[in-house]
Amino acid sequence: MNRLPFFATLIDAVTLLWRGRKDFLAFAYLPVIANALLGVALQISLPNPMPQEPEALIAALSGTTVAIWLAAIIAGIGFYIVFAIAWHRHCLLPGEVTTIGAALRWRSRHWRFFGMTMALTMAALGAAIIANFIVGAIAGALLGQGQGLGVLIPVLVTFAVLTQFMRLLPVFPAIAVDDRSVTLGAAWRLTRGNGATLFMLLFTLSLALAIIHQVLPAIWLAALGSFIAEGSPLALFALALLVQLITFIGIALTTTIVSIAYRDLKAQAGGGTV
Repeated sequence: MNRLPFFATLIDAVTLLWRGRKDFLAFAYLPVIANALLGVALQISLPNPMPQEPEALIAALSGTTVAIWLAAIIAGIGFYIVFAIAWHRHCLLPGEVTTIGAALRWRSRHWRFFGMTMALTMAALGAAIIANFIVGAIAGALLGQGQGLGVLIPVLVTFAVLTQFMRLLPVFPAIAVDDRSVTLGAAWRLTRGNGATLFMLLFTLSLALAIIHQVLPAIWLAALGSFIAEGSPLALFALALLVQLITFIGIALTTTIVSIAYRDLKAQAGGGTV
């Protein structure tokens, strides 16, 4: 059985991102700036003060606000996909020569990546809900409805479901580099015995990034507090830039970890390197 080492993979991902920091900035600066601008535009367009009741808030939203909100969602998804694919290719095809415009251009592989992202997200969510319902009903009938049990069961069931879905992640770098040999079934076989490792790698990364998302913007907010309070667009934009930069660093690290898993496990399985 092939194994993906936890600490070596994590260190390798951080090292690869640091070494490729210039390429990261080249790929990420347009998405970071565009998302930050849309975020500031949305924040400025919101009613002030914000209504507390959901019904009042919906009634107070203007058509402009709704349009900016939809644009921000579409742009966020689109920029995530083009950046993720560009970074997968950076990790797996280091000899590829490309321009920034070509790297961020939407192609057929982007549609496949988008479709797979939506399909697996919905499948994982649906599987987690169904599994929690079934296991919760069985446990409740057999063991009763203790408070501790009610909290523990959803956590364990969700962990079990996500661990299995983690095994399908190598399909994303395969799509990025146009490797049609790694289907969902091939990805499942490739990652046998590594679902928990992949889950813990991405969970650890998500936890670290969540802490950074809280600490660094808070420090920046304290430095710009008076300007933020006055609604300065420039101060809001500076804060949004920081948040978006942290977000795309997280996307790059996540993408790098999945690329490493795809590359190393495929090599261990005798499939060679891409």
